[in-house]
Amino acid sequence: MSIRNPIKILPPVLANQIAAGEVVERPASVVKELLENAIDSGATEIIIEIEQAGQRLIRVRDNGSGIPQHELSLALSRHATSKIRDSKDLTSITSLGFRGEALASISSIAHIKLASSVDESGQGWVIECHATEEEPNIKPIAHPRGTTLEVRDLFFNTPARRKFLKTEKTEFGHIDACIKRIALSFDRLQIELIHNQKSIYRLSPASTELDRHRRLGALCGQDFVENAWEIDVAQHEIRLHGWIAQPTYSRANTDGQFIFVNGRVVRDRVISYAVRQAYQDVMYGQRFPAFVLFLDLPAELVDVNVHPTKHEVRFRESRLIHDFLFSKLKNAIAQMRPATLLSNSVDLRSSAEIETSTVGIAAEKTTTEQKFYPQHHLNFSTNNYHTANRRSAFNDFTHSSITELPFDRLPFAQHIEQLKDQPLTTDATDQVQEKNGNYVTIHQSNERPVLHFPLGFALGSIQGIYIVAENNQGLILVDIHAAHERILYERLKTSFWNKTIATQPLLIPFSVSLTEQQCDLLQEHHLELESYGLIIDRIAPNQLAVRAIPALLSSCDMKNLMHDLVSDFSNDNYSAQLENRQNEILSRMACHTAKRAHDVLDVAEMNTLLRDIENTERSGQCNHGRPTWKQLTLGALDKLFLRGQ
Repeated sequence: MSIRNPIKILPPVLANQIAAGEVVERPASVVKELLENAIDSGATEIIIEIEQAGQRLIRVRDNGSGIPQHELSLALSRHATSKIRDSKDLTSITSLGFRGEALASISSIAHIKLASSVDESGQGWVIECHATEEEPNIKPIAHPRGTTLEVRDLFFNTPARRKFLKTEKTEFGHIDACIKRIALSFDRLQIELIHNQKSIYRLSPASTELDRHRRLGALCGQDFVENAWEIDVAQHEIRLHGWIAQPTYSRANTDGQFIFVNGRVVRDRVISYAVRQAYQDVMYGQRFPAFVLFLDLPAELVDVNVHPTKHEVRFRESRLIHDFLFSKLKNAIAQMRPATLLSNSVDLRSSAEIETSTVGIAAEKTTTEQKFYPQHHLNFSTNNYHTANRRSAFNDFTHSSITELPFDRLPFAQHIEQLKDQPLTTDATDQVQEKNGNYVTIHQSNERPVLHFPLGFALGSIQGIYIVAENNQGLILVDIHAAHERILYERLKTSFWNKTIATQPLLIPFSVSLTEQQCDLLQEHHLELESYGLIIDRIAPNQLAVRAIPALLSSCDMKNLMHDLVSDFSNDNYSAQLENRQNEILSRMACHTAKRAHDVLDVAEMNTLLRDIENTERSGQCNHGRPTWKQLTLGALDKLFLRGQ
């Protein structure tokens, strides 16, 4: 029989230790709380000193507004804060810290020394707390304007918690990641990290676009910067800005994902799900996209008082936030086409070279390409592409044999023929002509005329698998099947959603033998298949006849397509979301129709494929997320062959 203990109020030290269990998980948690307090104080310079990965010492110094003498003891008390006055303030929190528990919780499991000054006199005050109920003493001290907070011997009175800490290297890694996340959010903040009396790094404030990209490269890696796409969109009072990586730059886990809501580092399911959906059509396998995204919205639309560590938030209109993020990110990914990707690419250059040039992903485009691709010409929407009478010849050879495609039918072939006999210019400037929407330049030299297209012109193919092309930057390699697959897929999606899929009746129906259960399954979904342009008829218990197919899929591998559709329809885990299901079926149809490896293309057809890639959304990846083309710059080729070394 259990004995009932009387109810009584916990001692303050024990209550603080319980609170510390919620707030302080490891030394990185202390660093996070102290950094947030420093930022809220208006600091522009912060120095973090760490010893033994924070177990022995964590010291944070800032040049913020400081704490007056009479408030020092309050700063170490529970539920004491300068950021909230009444319950109304909880609905519009704009500061990083606000709970008033962090310092009190930390002081219950460590030795704390807090020194601060509110002016430039050099005179300050210091208070020490040693996890006891004794009233701490306040003493004068020489101190510049700002605050210094020392946390020594973390978990000294809670050895069980100390045993759960990892190795020094692991714990320092968590501290480093915490500092870098905050540094990403506040790029005008100067931060220096010192570990065991050794300076690890010093991040200078970013006041220019060049500084921002240098800082981004230092925090996320130069590879991320080279593959990043800057985004800045707004709708009503909501703004999304930051960087998203190209789908071909993916990670094995989520360590390359950073989400900030009103400057606060968060982990939010609504945002993560919206980003995952936006990348769903272009991400390879189980890989994860990389991004640094900032979501700014009115404080009253987000509740940050959800979790003691303030890592989670709750949106008052979560559906609105999801739809906004999904639509804006999906549109940004769709616009990642060769023309803009190549003009946004960042070259690997030394710091001295970067000083006197532009930084690729955010700087003004002053390269030669902009002369030939004005802003209105870069709007490659599907409708504009076809209404501009730039009809794709590559689409034609999906309906007929390749040998029936004459070179002079290509939209740019006539320009080459006209330029062959045209005298070279002798003017001081280049001559620029516009022919049916294609921009042509004639250089003042004795060289042959050059047409400027992002993916250049085909030189040939390798084993019928890859196209080798030359552009202004160097060499282009294109995966024929992957590129054609994406082109067909995007056209099928456009036709399907516009309800304009053209159906082509077959003169001789195609017979497919399946099991009786498989035939039942496909017959059950025959109306859905008709919406995709596939008309089937059951001619025997275990046999189907395909009587019509989409006009885009005249060369489709119908037998394998039927088997794959059976697999999709019979999969219990198959996505129930209508759009995902439809896109998956359209993707399979495109995959079974696209040109296969070793199919023979002549140079004219290769060039047409290059033009179609340039004018197709999401053309950098196939339906399965594999890259469709790669650029090898002249610098990379020179390095490969040791030129100039």
